[in-house]
Amino acid sequence: GAAVAAGLVLPPRRVVSDIILPAGESLVNFAFLKESRENFIDMANKGIINVDMLGIPLSLALFSGLNSPLMEKYKFNVVEFGKGAKAALQRYHDIQNALQDEICIWAKETIDLKLSPLKIMELAEKKQTELKLEASEKDTSESLLAQMKQMVTPEYFEQMCSSMIRDTLLLKEINLNYNNWTSQVSNINLLSARAEAIPPKPATLEEIPHLTKEEAQKNDDLINNIYMEHPCVAQIEVVYDVQTTFDACNIHKDNNDNNNNSTNVTNPVIHKQTDIMEDDDTNLSNASKKPIKASGKVIAVFEGWLFGSPTGSLQWKLGITR
Repeated sequence: GAAVAAGLVLPPRRVVSDIILPAGESLVNFAFLKESRENFIDMANKGIINVDMLGIPLSLALFSGLNSPLMEKYKFNVVEFGKGAKAALQRYHDIQNALQDEICIWAKETIDLKLSPLKIMELAEKKQTELKLEASEKDTSESLLAQMKQMVTPEYFEQMCSSMIRDTLLLKEINLNYNNWTSQVSNINLLSARAEAIPPKPATLEEIPHLTKEEAQKNDDLINNIYMEHPCVAQIEVVYDVQTTFDACNIHKDNNDNNNNSTNVTNPVIHKQTDIMEDDDTNLSNASKKPIKASGKVIAVFEGWLFGSPTGSLQWKLGITR
């Protein structure tokens, strides 16, 4: 599924078990517990739960998720998460925009549409391999790719490298490029919150003879369902507004560049326009000086270990944006 492809531990939300049943549980608690009703109203008044946007069923399911025993046990702080999520999403888009600019320059320097499709695909695959290698080898403070790799799941990182190259090549086919990307994130709202304990898998028959005495005891306890504290992962889904501004850039060099034999692609001639749906390339040169703006809503899924993290600390990772 999409969650597995994005490297997420928990599967996508299910209608019955993750929405209907939690919402019903909240209603039952409201009927018998005044404290629960007051807690819901308080969260709504503080904007933690946006009832107007979510509607009643999703609001009740979210309330149930935020107040689950595991969330309370490991002291999940929804307010602190909200502050961190906004900063993380803004940083995510800033880095993504800068990387997109770099790939646009690479395409302008490297890709000639007169090449065969097979050769273009070969160059694209080579670039994707170089991106992944750079992310692994460079220090995070020096490399945008390495910083991005720290923010997202490994699977999502690979998808992102591939999609940025693919999108750039598609734009090049219509003689357009985009650069000087900037984005502004706002209006972040919670959609869902879940926490689940993830029990380890018992050792296989082939692995059992190689276990240490301590490992064998833990494996027996697991098989016999003797209580032990399992790692716990939380998945938080948010929706937010993002406004992106960029410039439309004609891929072809203009006459001045050709006359001067200029090969400087770090400062390409930018032809700005307000509407990128123009059919005639000449419109790019005569377009107004206003940059192009695009806005929309994005859903992002964060996942992090509340207990038993493989890295030893809680680090939220982006697994999906759509």
